[in-house]
Amino acid sequence: LSEQIQIVAMRIASIVKGLLALSRDASNDPFDEVPLSSVVKLSLDYCRARLESHDVQLRVKEIPPEWTVIGRESQLSEVLLNVLSNAFDAAVESQERWIEIATSAHGTTIEISVTDSGTGVKEELRQKIFDPFFTTKQVGKGTGLGLSVSQGIMTAHGGQILLDEKSGRTRFLIRA
Repeated sequence: LSEQIQIVAMRIASIVKGLLALSRDASNDPFDEVPLSSVVKLSLDYCRARLESHDVQLRVKEIPPEWTVIGRESQLSEVLLNVLSNAFDAAVESQERWIEIATSAHGTTIEISVTDSGTGVKEELRQKIFDPFFTTKQVGKGTGLGLSVSQGIMTAHGGQILLDEKSGRTRFLIRA
């Protein structure tokens, strides 16, 4: 029992640490070299319990420990968290419930892909999904700001976030 309490306490501490990092205003922080695995871990620490409580399987492909990105860790994690939140909403409504995170390198660019088991973004909505206040969610379920804010953050970081329109599922690419 004491071992279980210790595990839960460590998990709570990790979530609180992540919340503090994500909630502070980092817009004036200098860019720094950040391990990609740290960006992913910070985001997952925040949302893992929600995924598990709704039986959404999380698949995270191995991230080479030497891969780094230049930027503000909390803002990059916020982008990933926004995409993961949308992926959760899609996955929890599907028959299969999973989200996959994979990484790849293309020259000096690192790419994080987030794919979910949802049915994808309808063609007629693809041009609108990055618009401020655009949402496909029910009233009270979303503000329509997550992808718009994420796009702004990635632009400020010299990167990009985009929908992979060739994927049969919903798949977002975050490039830094």
